[in-house]
Amino acid sequence: MNLPEPKQILFISQRLAFLDAIISPEWEYRYYSFNHSWDLNQQMASMRDGSGNEYFILFENNNCGIKVYNKQQNEECQKFITEQRETDNHFIRNFLNEPAFSIPYSTFLSFWESGQKRWKSYGNEKNMLLHIFSDPQKKYFDFSKEYYEKEIPMKLINKIFSSESMKSDVILKINREIDLDEFTVEAQEIGLNLI
Repeated sequence: MNLPEPKQILFISQRLAFLDAIISPEWEYRYYSFNHSWDLNQQMASMRDGSGNEYFILFENNNCGIKVYNKQQNEECQKFITEQRETDNHFIRNFLNEPAFSIPYSTFLSFWESGQKRWKSYGNEKNMLLHIFSDPQKKYFDFSKEYYEKEIPMKLINKIFSSESMKSDVILKINREIDLDEFTVEAQEIGLNLI
């Protein structure tokens, strides 16, 4: 699997979380989430499908780490995790020791380290959970139609993916019942601006 560079994954992750927040104001029913201020100099994207499958993506400066757990894949990353938990690499060590990511339950791990300009991956690379990063607009259209039983016009999805600042009229076309004041707080956590 060819993952895009971290800045593209970050861009896509913010838009996936933004779309999910529009469609599903109730956080616990969302697939995609994004926290623009996870920690000092860190941003975090996640996906949880409610059936145990999940991914977490941590962005820190020019570093990025991805953890995936897919119940349908049995390959694990335990050897790598055991070897690297005490590594001198600050980013990888902190990522592997982050309790929120449930690292012992990993079927795929990948790291982009500052200065290396490529992904180093461990575990099963044929990971369906990360395919959203290839043609995300079309895949999100299909996903939302199946999961939320809502067909969002492709042109609205494309507008979300082509903007840095999001217009409230586009948001209301996707979900006319949304409370824009509450949603503004969600958008700020995701790191996107409403205009």
